[in-house]
Amino acid sequence: MCGEINGHLSEYKKKSIDLTGITAGGGSVAGYFKGKHLVMATVSTFAEYNRNVTEYYFDDDKLACVLKQDYTYNQPTYYTDEMAREDGDTAAHGGYDDTKTKLKVTRYYFYDGRMVKWFDDSSKLISDNDRHYEFQTAMLLSDAEKLQKMLKMD
Repeated sequence: MCGEINGHLSEYKKKSIDLTGITAGGGSVAGYFKGKHLVMATVSTFAEYNRNVTEYYFDDDKLACVLKQDYTYNQPTYYTDEMAREDGDTAAHGGYDDTKTKLKVTRYYFYDGRMVKWFDDSSKLISDNDRHYEFQTAMLLSDAEKLQKMLKMD
């Protein structure tokens, strides 16, 4: 389902919200609609040391999947090689280098208002007995509901 939605993004109506001034490093929210139905929402936030992109996928107005992508930088984005040399930083660290960015991807799957699968950033299946499972479920469902309200088409 997620792949199918991504394959048709250009066909959907898009609504965007700028988060500049709301989040420390800025960001955006984008909603993709098939008719009046939200099929995907993307939340992107930026900071000095990282960026986060979370995609929420909906099936018949119900949360179906969440894909969280957390990018961690080797240095703040403004930290140049020249600044690193002036600070006595070794060549191994240097300034900001996007090729040294580390990506962690976490996936969550939902059915009928409950999380049915959770894969951590090493693709390990998290048991529904995990002490964080209920909390994570509640947070993601709450975030999805807020996005649906925020992006609601007039």
